[in-house]
Amino acid sequence: MLKIKDNVDLKELEKFGFKYNNFGFYEIYIELSYGKQRLYIDEDTREIDIVGSGGTILCKLFDLIQSALVEKIKE
Repeated sequence: MLKIKDNVDLKELEKFGFKYNNFGFYEIYIELSYGKQRLYIDEDTREIDIVGSGGTILCKLFDLIQSALVEKIKE
């Protein structure tokens, strides 16, 4: 499982296109011709979840990893 590191201000996610949704999540929602993709981060646990699959949403996750904002917490 992946999560945003504890020392990262979650406002940093906005630089990557995330929006806060007032339900306690930062998310990116992408609607493509072949389906919907969503990557969201729980504000409390900082855990990352992906709904749908595809290169577009995985590129966003890769950007977070490359920026050293993500850590692996368990298998």
